[in-house]
Amino acid sequence: MAKYNFKIVYEIIDEWEEFHKVGQAIWFNKNIEQAVVLNANVLTAVSKPLIEKFSSIRKDIHLLPNGYDPALLGKQNRAIAKRNSKNAQLQIGYFGHLTEAWFDWDFLFSVLEQIKTENLDLHFHLIGYGEPNLADKFKQYQNLLTFHGRVQPADLWKYAQNWDAALICFKSNALSEAVDPLKIYEYGFFGLPVIVKGISHLNSFSYVNVIQTEAQFIDAARQIQNQPNSALGSKKELDLILESSTWKQRFSELLRLLEKEQWISF
Repeated sequence: MAKYNFKIVYEIIDEWEEFHKVGQAIWFNKNIEQAVVLNANVLTAVSKPLIEKFSSIRKDIHLLPNGYDPALLGKQNRAIAKRNSKNAQLQIGYFGHLTEAWFDWDFLFSVLEQIKTENLDLHFHLIGYGEPNLADKFKQYQNLLTFHGRVQPADLWKYAQNWDAALICFKSNALSEAVDPLKIYEYGFFGLPVIVKGISHLNSFSYVNVIQTEAQFIDAARQIQNQPNSALGSKKELDLILESSTWKQRFSELLRLLEKEQWISF
């Protein structure tokens, strides 16, 4: 590339090495990835854990997170979630991949069992695909869990408008910790506070509660139920996050980065 005066722009969007370990990203080659990282003129990553992973070979990695598209979700659907759950059944939703490679089904079912035992008034809604064969489990918790299957992004608001909170429930490992999930911005757009397991760096968001145990999940859910109006944190802070996290803004940041030659290594 240097021979022809080309410049290499490389974005580290996922922990491909960890994906490879769980049978995905079968094309991954560590030597090739490191070579690209070393030779890129402009290098970005979507999360701080990904920056830290390559910090031993590059110190000029720019943080450029993922984003969301308000038009795709429907601009009129901003803050559409009802969040009026006080003294009512708490509705918690999730949309995205459901593969057992990183979605923590064991944790979710453990939470469901605790909810069942304590007779808590809570219901989960799952939207997505890639789930393992869990027909018996779904039947066992049919009064606490509804699986809606695939839903187009433009139709997510039809479900989110009836939720009080959202969920990210990933296994706690190097794969999940490096993720910057698009859904974290989309949940915020709909006006949903989020309970997160498996991605600790998301605790920087004002509307996110990062938990590790089933007991912490129950406490977070109760807090949302008892204080629905404060669960999103500061409206000003949420608006600032959403305004700066659209794909249009992310692309503008990338263009500014490309125009600043001090970020370009030769």
